[in-house]
Amino acid sequence: MHIHQMVQSCVPDAAVLKDIVEATKKDGTLQEVLLSLEMNTWTESTRGYKQFKPELHTAVGVVMRGDRLVIPETLQAQVIACAHEGHPGMSVMKRRLRQKVWWPKMDSQVENYVKSCNLCTLVSSVEPPEPMQRTRMPTKAWSELAVDFLGPLPNEHYLLVLIDYFSRFVEVVIMRQTLAELAVQALYETFCRFGFPDILRSDHGPQFISDTMKTFCKEFGIEQQKTTPYWPQANGEVERKNRSILKRLRISQESENANWKWDLRSYLLMYNSTPHSTTGVAPSLLMFGRMLKDKLPSVTGAPEQISEGIRDRDWNLKLKAAESCNKRRQAKESTLQEGDVVVVKRTSKNHKLCSNFSPEPFEIISRSGLEAEIRSKQTGKIYYRNVSHLKPIVSDIREEELVEERLSEGIGSVASLL
Repeated sequence: MHIHQMVQSCVPDAAVLKDIVEATKKDGTLQEVLLSLEMNTWTESTRGYKQFKPELHTAVGVVMRGDRLVIPETLQAQVIACAHEGHPGMSVMKRRLRQKVWWPKMDSQVENYVKSCNLCTLVSSVEPPEPMQRTRMPTKAWSELAVDFLGPLPNEHYLLVLIDYFSRFVEVVIMRQTLAELAVQALYETFCRFGFPDILRSDHGPQFISDTMKTFCKEFGIEQQKTTPYWPQANGEVERKNRSILKRLRISQESENANWKWDLRSYLLMYNSTPHSTTGVAPSLLMFGRMLKDKLPSVTGAPEQISEGIRDRDWNLKLKAAESCNKRRQAKESTLQEGDVVVVKRTSKNHKLCSNFSPEPFEIISRSGLEAEIRSKQTGKIYYRNVSHLKPIVSDIREEELVEERLSEGIGSVASLL
């Protein structure tokens, strides 16, 4: 009598209990469970229930685990959908279900259901970053360069920052405007002093993707490499140097009667003549084969010999730093691949209620390392994003279809379960 009252309290509508009883009768596995409980003989098909044998019993035609209803397979999807009303997260949804119902592998079904909910995906947290990919040191100076604009500064100046991946030598050009023609002119003057590089790596700034820049690079045999949009880490060498330059310019800004241009050049002299933390050698020595003379006293002698193990030292320290950084950021490899449908992280938010991801669906049409080429399924436009900014969605599930499915299957009849 007590068990019957408990079942009725879980399912206040008698018609619902009847539906569960009928579904239990038609469920071959549950019928075997009922037989196993009676005969104490368990088969392969009921092994998911065997370990809970002490808790399983029957009441008014349904199987129960303790005080929880064991839901037949035909009703499990409806119960899960009902439990997801209000869009709880995985842990909340599991707790909600566990207090009233149970069946084998219920938790994994909940996880798959939440992952397939498009609306939950849009407001979910951003995916963990991919493990860092390190770049080997080039074999010679001024062969591979990174370039970026820093600014505007308070005096309406901009800095065109160049850094050599081999020596870490830094050159800065002060500019009033960032027009493509002026950027090409600044690069041309710099390259006429130091030579033209083989590779020039930049972001997708309008100056660097302009026809003027493309023509200039093609004319002088320079290969342009673009980093992934909204992923400055891909051009980390020059981004880190920008932060260092900004720090020195802020110090100059706070100093009385300071000349920021003088202070900038003083910083570059100091940096280029100081052993680098990774290579262990001053950038000027790797760049020119000699140390720059500054205010510090030194003994004039033969040029310092450059160790053959610099590239090995550089690579080993990069790997060590990457390992530490990956552990700190809890980085993990993305499983996204060509053909997956995804949503993209918003680059800006207009208000507090903006979701982390835009609802517009995209399809991955190619992937190279950490960069994915994606195409809008609405407009057909193509974009490039780091895979950490993408989140997979189930493209064939839509909220309207889900509502219709619930109504057609009579999900309202099991709503009182939860």
